[in-house]
Amino acid sequence: NLPGGVFFMGSPDSDDMARANEKPQHRVRVNSFRMATTPVTVALYNKIMDKPAPSANKARQPVINVSWYDAIAFCNTLSKREGYQPCYRKRFGRWRCDWQADGYRLPTEAEWEYACRAGAGRASAGRAETQSRYSFGDDPAQLDDYAWYAGNSKSVQVVARKRPNRWGLYDMHGNVWEWCWDRYRGYSLAAEIQILPDRF
Repeated sequence: NLPGGVFFMGSPDSDDMARANEKPQHRVRVNSFRMATTPVTVALYNKIMDKPAPSANKARQPVINVSWYDAIAFCNTLSKREGYQPCYRKRFGRWRCDWQADGYRLPTEAEWEYACRAGAGRASAGRAETQSRYSFGDDPAQLDDYAWYAGNSKSVQVVARKRPNRWGLYDMHGNVWEWCWDRYRGYSLAAEIQILPDRF
């Protein structure tokens, strides 16, 4: 369970390593939600989706080469297998999320970044304001302790081999890219409230 709170989403203008589409940095309020402690492994994905068991050296690696549609199909299938109500349904040719369902789902972009930052920076009761570049602060020299990236790895690595962030989540700063529920849209400086439910 991750606590709800407020954080600064995106990168500050002073961050010369940030991409243009990561700005402007703006305040976002996120409700409490749950998130797996590691990316979905090949072993779990193949088991749930009835695919052949992976080799031992790949079983604990994060699953790769899956589309966004594959990811939401996995969430729905896992939900059904564990007796939860699936979150995703297709209506009028579009996939929609039922935010009231208790099944597994992808995080929103805001939820993902909030979870990655893990309350880094200022924190107070009912709030988790984050402004640092990484979950562990602003010093890139510590990145090797928390992440696999091009500077220290040439391939996908087994999950949870680096240090977790403050909320116990592994591989949030590297290893593989991860899917989010919502599509990218430009940022604004207006405060946002997450999440707006889809309607059925």
